[in-house]
Amino acid sequence: MNRQKDEKLRGVVRVEKSQAMFELKRFFPSDDLKHFIEHYWLIGWGLPDGVMHRQRVISHPCVHLTFLKNASSITGVVTQQFEHSLSGQGNLVGVRFTPAGFFAFAQMAGLKMAEITGHVFEVERFFNVDVEKFESEILALEGLVEKTQKLEQILFDDVPELDANVLRVNDMVRQIEADKSLFKVADICQKFDLDERQLQRMFSKYIGISAKWILNRYRIHEALEQIETADEIKWSDFAVKLGYYDQAHFIKDFKNLIGIAPDGYLKSLK
Repeated sequence: MNRQKDEKLRGVVRVEKSQAMFELKRFFPSDDLKHFIEHYWLIGWGLPDGVMHRQRVISHPCVHLTFLKNASSITGVVTQQFEHSLSGQGNLVGVRFTPAGFFAFAQMAGLKMAEITGHVFEVERFFNVDVEKFESEILALEGLVEKTQKLEQILFDDVPELDANVLRVNDMVRQIEADKSLFKVADICQKFDLDERQLQRMFSKYIGISAKWILNRYRIHEALEQIETADEIKWSDFAVKLGYYDQAHFIKDFKNLIGIAPDGYLKSLK
């Protein structure tokens, strides 16, 4: 049985307010899929007539597969913010792949990971499945665990061959996310004993995005998490602790992704 995942959500804009609009549950994959799939994510919602919720997410460096009524898709790494609107009643079943976990599926489809980044594809491009039929069946299931089991039975029954570098890259990205002392690409190179060219080539091949992009993305995740629980912030100190050269660079990155300056975002949470 797939175990439920209870780790803190990262990258969800206005995470506390969003939890009143929908229910999100995450489940780990079966052990033989753990190097390919980070987790399954299942959302259910029931909003009053006339109410629409727009949820914004600052995505991780991962590919997603989603089954949603009449809108199922494969989404490459989202370089800007991702927004999805919810209304009425419904549910969604998603798969978040590990950072390098989609590499094998991309190879089978004859695509490079960099060609997937920032783009949306039909599920059939990568999986031999009748999407309309499968979509209706999986969304109709009542049990959340049953939905994850159906995903594994139909889509992931035949596990792809595992490239050893998938394990290496996945581990590198997890350490980059966890290690707050990594501020620059040079820090990553030193930590993993790689020169910059090797690092960039590996990340481009297996994830489809640069190491610098990943560093900046996790900085914003960290900023969102800290702002969400703060009453007051001294922004100059805040920016430096996140690894920014100065406050202006942090504000620029934050505003480019979130659409509002950090102090405005903090005020909007009250």
